Amino acid sequence: MNKLLLSFIIVIGTSAGWAFNEYNINKEESKVSKSKSIVMTAELRDSYSNLKELKESSKLIVEGKVLSQETIVYEELPFTISTVEILNSIKGDLKGQIKVIETGGTFSPNSKNGKKLKETKLKLNNVDTLTNGQRVYLFLDKFNGPQLTGGYIPLGAYQGKFIIDSGKVSRMKNIENDWEENDTFNLEEFKSKIK
Repeated sequence: MNKLLLSFIIVIGTSAGWAFNEYNINKEESKVSKSKSIVMTAELRDSYSNLKELKESSKLIVEGKVLSQETIVYEELPFTISTVEILNSIKGDLKGQIKVIETGGTFSPNSKNGKKLKETKLKLNNVDTLTNGQRVYLFLDKFNGPQLTGGYIPLGAYQGKFIIDSGKVSRMKNIENDWEENDTFNLEEFKSKIK
């Protein structure tokens, strides 16, 4: 496995959920898909260590289903925009469909001379973006940035994303050890904690 460590400065609006910082990108070739995978590490501007903190900080909590996605590139950085159908609004009054933006996704970066490179997947702190068909709980804030108008962003960049599967609710695990509770909850236990 080839590893290449790059270091660069990215300045993204604070609404993206992470602070201005120096980022290390670990680029490794996947043996399964032969595509490149990049893990970008970032210090979060706002960080949450349990459900109580997320619940208290969030103005909007929804249960939803990811219907579709698109990846855009802004200033050479990919952003995934997911269309999410609201199944239940737990906090706030969101209805219908909303757009949720996340840093990362699959894209084809340009080389220094402008040539398209091989398709690459970028993950912020080793966390995947949402996936089509996923049922999720999202702790959201309004997004304020040039990449999307009228959208939302998970609190703590990815900390406000929880996947519902087979009667369990799991948080999106990352490379930081920043969570004080279990990573997986029984669905009913989770619902009682966020009401």
